[in-house]
Amino acid sequence: MGRRPDARFHAAQILTQFDRSERRLSQIYSDYFQSDAAPQDRPAVTFLVQEVTRWRGYLDHLLVRFFKGDFSSSELVLKNILRLGAYEIIFRKQVPAYAAVNEAVQMATEQVSKKAAGLVNAVLRKIDPSHLPRPDQLTNEDSTARIAAVTSHPRWIIKRWINSFGFERTLKLCEWNNRIPQFSIRRNRKKVSRGKFESLLSENSIEWSQSPVMADFYTVNNVSELRSSAEFLNGDFSFQDISAGFVTHLVDEDFTGILVDACAAPGGKASYFAERLGDGAVIHSYDADRGRLQRLRETLSRLDMPTVHISCKDAMRDDYPVGDVVFLDVPCTGTGVMAKRADLRWRRHPSHLSEMLQLQESILRHMSTFVKPGGKLIYSTCSLEPEENWGVVEIFMKKQRQFEVAPLPDSVTAFTDGKGALATFPPDDGIDGVFAVSLRRKK
Repeated sequence: MGRRPDARFHAAQILTQFDRSERRLSQIYSDYFQSDAAPQDRPAVTFLVQEVTRWRGYLDHLLVRFFKGDFSSSELVLKNILRLGAYEIIFRKQVPAYAAVNEAVQMATEQVSKKAAGLVNAVLRKIDPSHLPRPDQLTNEDSTARIAAVTSHPRWIIKRWINSFGFERTLKLCEWNNRIPQFSIRRNRKKVSRGKFESLLSENSIEWSQSPVMADFYTVNNVSELRSSAEFLNGDFSFQDISAGFVTHLVDEDFTGILVDACAAPGGKASYFAERLGDGAVIHSYDADRGRLQRLRETLSRLDMPTVHISCKDAMRDDYPVGDVVFLDVPCTGTGVMAKRADLRWRRHPSHLSEMLQLQESILRHMSTFVKPGGKLIYSTCSLEPEENWGVVEIFMKKQRQFEVAPLPDSVTAFTDGKGALATFPPDDGIDGVFAVSLRRKK
């Protein structure tokens, strides 16, 4: 009889499923945890998967050195056992190297073969953490390939970022993406007072700190426990990065009129609009994906916000109500949120950028026709790529002369660029990367 599957076993299974599909890790977790991995093991499983995925490029760069044969064509589960073992040897100082090797060898014996176990043993014993390349040793004389390998990012992304941000800022961005991320939660101001909410966090031994710039947001230390808490299920709070909260502040709290949120799912910003805005605001939330729209409905139901009007519409072609504000949180490459989505850097390809640009330009052009004279069209992404941000907006404004850049509220001016947009850069601002610009339709 084999031993009880532990966090390493489940991590290897999830990593292998990731390699065999194009699915997000979050989708794989959702399915896998329905029947596999005891609840008490899931935080450890998730941690290992996220970290090995984050450092995948670096780990593979090292493993190839010591692997006899073609590492790239090896069995997927064998590669992931090696990645797990290498990760623990290099990064988990609390795990002795011999223990990490022994665990990996046993996993290979059970899941692959005795021959594979011998290979795992030979490869992992050659890894010496004191003689490995480190990001802080890189210089701008290094090749793009080396920078990509040591920072564990795809080569094409590194090349783009160095062209856009320069060498030093690119290294800082990669360092940010490779840190264990901090998560923030947003208090539901309509359901729980600040004092009561903070007491609930402390009573549940959650370490927290309130955002100095967004009073409804708190940085917390234990996300896994909060996800299953009664307070979350009761709608007292939501998981949302502070940067996403900034974007909703482009609409003033005293706004009255019709707000059309055209790309609303899964509902983080839509629900915050509903929390912040008064009874004079009529909110219509739409999305083209029925599955994601269901998540929006579930989110609004959990937060007890029945007044938001929800419907399935395509922002590139369908008709919408004419709005005083039309809000477009458009699909994008997501390069501003790669710290929290460890898998995203490996799912994106150069062709995705051109695909996104066509989509974004089409959505912006079509939805601009539903803005009232004097109303605002807010365009937002979680991308750091200039083409997806001002690039799309400037192409639009050259063709649509009736729109002009509107000033942003005082609450976000510390995070604006020189051209009038909200624009955050994660290493500088300590939050995810977002872009948002408010365009006013001339009367």
